[in-house]
Amino acid sequence: MGINPGGQLDVEEIVGREQEIERYWSVLERQSLVLNAERRIGKTSILHKMGARGRDGFHSYYQELERVHSITELISQIYRTVSADLPRAKRFKASAIKGWLALSAARLEKLAVPSAGDAWKLLFEDAVKDVLDAFEEDIRVVFLWDEFPLMLYNLRRREGADRAIQLLDTLRYLRATYPRLRFLFTGSIGLHLALKSLRAEGNANSPFNDVQIELAPPLSVSDTAALIANQLGRPARAADVDAALEAVATSSSDPAHIGYTQHRIETYYAAEDARVALAILDALASDDGPLSLERLLNLVRHKNASADEQHVKSVCELLRQDQCITKSREGFAFTWPIVKRWWRDRRL
Repeated sequence: MGINPGGQLDVEEIVGREQEIERYWSVLERQSLVLNAERRIGKTSILHKMGARGRDGFHSYYQELERVHSITELISQIYRTVSADLPRAKRFKASAIKGWLALSAARLEKLAVPSAGDAWKLLFEDAVKDVLDAFEEDIRVVFLWDEFPLMLYNLRRREGADRAIQLLDTLRYLRATYPRLRFLFTGSIGLHLALKSLRAEGNANSPFNDVQIELAPPLSVSDTAALIANQLGRPARAADVDAALEAVATSSSDPAHIGYTQHRIETYYAAEDARVALAILDALASDDGPLSLERLLNLVRHKNASADEQHVKSVCELLRQDQCITKSREGFAFTWPIVKRWWRDRRL
């Protein structure tokens, strides 16, 4: 198996993640799930492995949402995804198999008319009901929605914050109304950022208070050793790990797209939050160990003399939710050593 940063691996090539996948299916037994993770942690690979292996009593549909910019596009993608998946579907009603393609064509035609944008809530509920009705009553249907917060960002830009808020409320309604419906949302822009911006537009609801929210962990030590051994054709040593991290972090082509961390902050944080966030990460990259809040605040003020302690604390919390930094008794530090190494190489 060769190195494939950013590419989609065959399911057989996805190393490990067995414990995480078992846990996520267990969560989906009772409720929907939000899975946040930094890019290149492997959340998409987790979804593909879950979808390919499946689970008794479930049927899943993977949808990559980064390029979806409207709700009608999202609904259309549901019908196209299900139609393409018919050969794989288990416990699909025989009558539904015969009629699904005709139904899908009729629904897509309806979505193409100009008035569809005004009737989207009914069309969205119809799409969910159509999929659920196609399966036997003991099957839960799971939509694996990758990069959902990016879709919210796209939707807010094209159709406005009110439409994005209505979509969240509609999804909450559908989860409450249809007990067999599940969603697994993932995002490399933390969902908290999308919700924060929508709250600034006046949304006071809690559209995910019925959903479990988790952070996808990095590969376990044993899985990492197995992955490196596959790459090298021999057992991995500590020096191999260090050399791999150094090569990826300092490569001019940034093959692992580590620079997306900076891009995400500059694009999705409020302007003043972004300035403080970058100053915080610059300060943490400049020191070998964790930094106390007092030391961190002093270093941030070297770049931004007006930085307020409370504001620094609040931005630190944003960065923690984004998995950029951690907090311990020793102080604040980068979550990922490879990102710290990249930050030192590019910004200091």
